[in-house]
This record gives sequence, structure tokens and C-alpha cells, in this order.
Amino acid sequence: MNGRIILIILLVLFFISCPSTPPPFSIEKPVGFAIAESKDGGLYSAVSPEGIIFGIKTAENYPVKDIEFWSDALKNQFINNGYQLYKEEELLIENGSKGIYFEWLAPYSSSTYIYLTFITVKGDNIVIAEAAGEVKLFANYREAILESIKSITFNLD
Repeated sequence: MNGRIILIILLVLFFISCPSTPPPFSIEKPVGFAIAESKDGGLYSAVSPEGIIFGIKTAENYPVKDIEFWSDALKNQFINNGYQLYKEEELLIENGSKGIYFEWLAPYSSSTYIYLTFITVKGDNIVIAEAAGEVKLFANYREAILESIKSITFNLD
């Protein structure tokens, strides 16, 4: 089993609980990516020619909490599951909403993979973006992924 399959399985597990309603956001596709059909419940999926995966899902903001609460919860969950935190930064999206993104390192076989997670909160919605790929390949797409995340605009009343 290669590392890409493991990353795909990991993303599928995160997307399983997503609702099948229209997304409460719009986003610009990352440069170099193609839109992919999301059959796993995600609201948005894209993939690079080398297999870097990018997807977005939403969750209900329940109990109603702020970005600090949810980003701490996400961070603690990953650390408790054995992921190594590589990077953590604040990121402002299109409408000025604050989000937090993390990059996690996950060694597999003779390679190391990066798993990026981004989280922001808007009212009743939590938007979670995820991307994953081998470190050497991911570096080529990091800025395009972050620019795409920054372009998120909420379509909420």
C-alpha cells in the first residue's frame, strides 16, 4: 500500500460526516489543480497532477464556540493521535474572517507526508480545509493551496 492511498483513506474518513447541502462558501481553485468529484461527502475537492489532494467540508458549530476553541480542539486531537506539528499560523480569508492552519508531518515508509488542516468559524458553520501529499511535492503547491484558502467567501445570509 503506498502513501497516497493512506492519505486518500485519511481524507475520506474526515469527509464522511459532511452534509450534502450546497456549500456555504465559494472558493477559487488552487493553481495547478483540477476540480474532482467529491463522492465522500466533502463539499469541494481538487487534485494536482501528482496526486496532492485538497478538500473542504463543513461542520455544525455546536456547541457554539469561537475559532480559538475549535482550533485548540483540532490541534489537541491531532497531537493525541500522534501527528507531529510542523507549522501553525493565523490566516485571514477573503471576508476578513480569521482562520488557523496547521501543517502536520506524517512519516510513512521512506517518505514524509504533510497533512495541512485549516479551520475557520462563521456563525453556525465551521469550515475545514485539508490538503495532503509527500513533502517534496507538497512544497510545489503550498502557496497555491494557501491562496485558495484565503479566497474563501461565505455565502451566508
